Amino acid sequence: MSIAMTIYVAGTFDTKGDELCYVAELIRAQSMPAVLVDLSTAKPSADADIDAREVAGFHPGGVAAVFTGDRGSAVSAMGVAFERFILSRDDVGGIIGLGGSGGTAVVTQAMRALPVGTPRVMVSTVAAGNVSAYVGPNDIAMVNSITDIAGLNRISRTVLANAANSIAGMVRNRREAEQDDRPALGLTMFGNMARIGIVPG
Repeated sequence: MSIAMTIYVAGTFDTKGDELCYVAELIRAQSMPAVLVDLSTAKPSADADIDAREVAGFHPGGVAAVFTGDRGSAVSAMGVAFERFILSRDDVGGIIGLGGSGGTAVVTQAMRALPVGTPRVMVSTVAAGNVSAYVGPNDIAMVNSITDIAGLNRISRTVLANAANSIAGMVRNRREAEQDDRPALGLTMFGNMARIGIVPG
């Protein structure tokens, strides 16, 4: 079975459109397919390949559940919608997201739903702090944006280029998952408490 190669470039176009397009251009320059996804909850853009209303339509409550006019509930609902959107696709080679705290919460919710080994890179203004709530027990690569993601400059271009090249390399050189039906045994030690867990293959 061939490995999916499409890279989804996700974020809020109403505030980070230029940066998202820049990342997509760099990925496409390496002959890799990139799909731009708008996750805006205030002013959806028509410039993305997948607009925010299409994504919002994947929420169980429909588009109206996302565009509530309240930022908190809208961001939370868009996270649910984007997760369901990503899981509906059969061509996901990887995801790269750009965001502040809200955008990071939305994009990483979908990232966490994907299998271990799926290339995932999140460029975020909160990546320098405690990111356990965003990453969880997953292999999501968090990249500190250094500057706010609010315009292209010599620093942001460098950080975004590194991130774009990283996701392109991950997807192009992705290793196929090994099939093993034997159960796995995990042993961990935390302080003076030993834990043993058995998980399916």
